[in-house]
Amino acid sequence: MKSSMRIALAALLALGCTKKSIDTSKKVFNFPLRSEIEGFDPVQSTDLYTHEVLPQVYEGLLEYEYLKRPYELKPLLAEAMPTVTDQGKTYTFKLRKDVYFHDDPAFGGQKRPLVASDVVYSFKRLADPNTKSPNYWLLEDKVLGLDAFRKSLVGKPGADYSTMDVAGLQAPDDHTFVLRLTEASPLILYPLAMTPTYILAKEVVEKYKDDLVNHPVGTGPFVLKEWRRNQRIVLVKNPNYWGSLYPTEGEPGDAEKGLLAAAGAKLPFVDEIQFHILVEDQPRWLNFMKGNVDLTEIPKDAYGNVFDEAGNMSEGMKKRGTLADKQTGVDIVFNVFNMTDPVIGKNPYLRQALSMSVNRDEKIKIFYNNRAIEAHGPIPPGIFGYDPAIKNPSAYNLEEAKKLVEKAKAEHKKLFGDKVPLKIAYETSNNPASRQIGESFVTDFKNIGLDAELSIYTWPTLTDRMKKSQGQIYGYAWNADYPDPENFLQLLYGKNVSPGPNNANFNHP
Repeated sequence: MKSSMRIALAALLALGCTKKSIDTSKKVFNFPLRSEIEGFDPVQSTDLYTHEVLPQVYEGLLEYEYLKRPYELKPLLAEAMPTVTDQGKTYTFKLRKDVYFHDDPAFGGQKRPLVASDVVYSFKRLADPNTKSPNYWLLEDKVLGLDAFRKSLVGKPGADYSTMDVAGLQAPDDHTFVLRLTEASPLILYPLAMTPTYILAKEVVEKYKDDLVNHPVGTGPFVLKEWRRNQRIVLVKNPNYWGSLYPTEGEPGDAEKGLLAAAGAKLPFVDEIQFHILVEDQPRWLNFMKGNVDLTEIPKDAYGNVFDEAGNMSEGMKKRGTLADKQTGVDIVFNVFNMTDPVIGKNPYLRQALSMSVNRDEKIKIFYNNRAIEAHGPIPPGIFGYDPAIKNPSAYNLEEAKKLVEKAKAEHKKLFGDKVPLKIAYETSNNPASRQIGESFVTDFKNIGLDAELSIYTWPTLTDRMKKSQGQIYGYAWNADYPDPENFLQLLYGKNVSPGPNNANFNHP
């Protein structure tokens, strides 16, 4: 998951190749998505691609400064950062008075203002077990009375939240929201900038019910116009948007790059965003080169055509008016062992052998053009708590891996006899880059004497299988939701097992 920045801002920074014909009557930003999204219900959102779309339609109390680093929160639907009292356990937010939801039949033809009870409702809905949200971990054990509220709703779909008071979620008036915690924790502010806590109106949820995934109604700068599954999503400018502003502060050098030229201007700058579902790297790159999309990452096979060995952009790309922006990503790419799978979960020798079969340096060179570093733990550089002294005890060691396979086979026979074959299934998504990497892992596993196969799924199907613990090993990546080590460590926290973010189902005291 990732807390996405406004694409309306990114449009200023991404100058692609010139289109053959341009409709100058409106400003359209064309954005490539690597996968179809999960839908438009914030509480159900878990993956990066969904989180690139939903922040254009919905909004939360807070967001991140767009240009400033290190990352810094700022108000969005809140007028200002909250007042903190009660020794850090009470956060009081004053809401903006000029915010309205998108026009929608759910409101009976009336303009519907945002009020504090909408915040209370949206947080309760996130907690409701009947929504089956995988994101409750964001608030679990943190908000006074919310866990008890959640427990009381088990098996009671359609309950009226307005009759159920939660001490930690209060709206004393239309423009004041009070959040009370079980104990002081400044980390509580991070979830308030994340998609699952974005604000909805009760009328919309009640009108569309299970079909809410197709009918987003938020307060954001864009409104859904069209959604052709696995093809494109079209968002158009919200004519009643209250208008957040382009940032006035950035990092040293941002002004010289022109990134502050629009400081203080009202957003959004574009009339329409078209998200194009382009799963494969090559078509995505060709669409960029033809000017059909306005930005893209550089696929590994095209990297040498864009930069020379010294990292300088080629003259041909410069002549096209292309800009390149390099950033250090706060994310990790990893394989997930499903600990509830009897073959994988009960055999530590097997897991160690699989890990030792992988030459990570080679994969970084082949698949990432050396634009990555080897991970030795779950916390990446750029996040406090990262320790460069930590080394992976199961790093690449082919001979030791082969010895461990023999131990793994003996352990497997002890557990299952001849009833269950020792076979490994590696699952990944259907984009070509993931498939190629998956094939290389399967080859690694076979090279140490294991029977292994590759299983390919669409991204939504793969994530669904992970939530249901239906596989053995998955290829996965995690972009930081917020700049704190907890966001990575919670991937292995016992209470967060599937369908929560702990898809490894690791649970050990």
